[in-house]
Amino acid sequence: MSNVLKKAHNQLQDMYEPIAKIINDEKEKEIILTLIQDLSDKLLDHLDYDVKEKYEHLAEQLVGDDATERYTHEELIDEVNRLKDIEERENE
Repeated sequence: MSNVLKKAHNQLQDMYEPIAKIINDEKEKEIILTLIQDLSDKLLDHLDYDVKEKYEHLAEQLVGDDATERYTHEELIDEVNRLKDIEERENE
């Protein structure tokens, strides 16, 4: 899903400048370019939400419910590294 959102965002950004050159009416140009930017921003909002949601889900799987409220990002990374070290020792 995030690839689709990124692609759509990039396509909107690519349209921005050519459209600005084509439309002569300044008021219409401003309205259209504002709408393009708003749509592009909305796509990024969903992309950020998707990443945040995945992070929260991963953190909850790692240390339980409300993980992002109970632990800092650094503590979660330390826990991942600790588990990785254990796995590496077991595989030796």
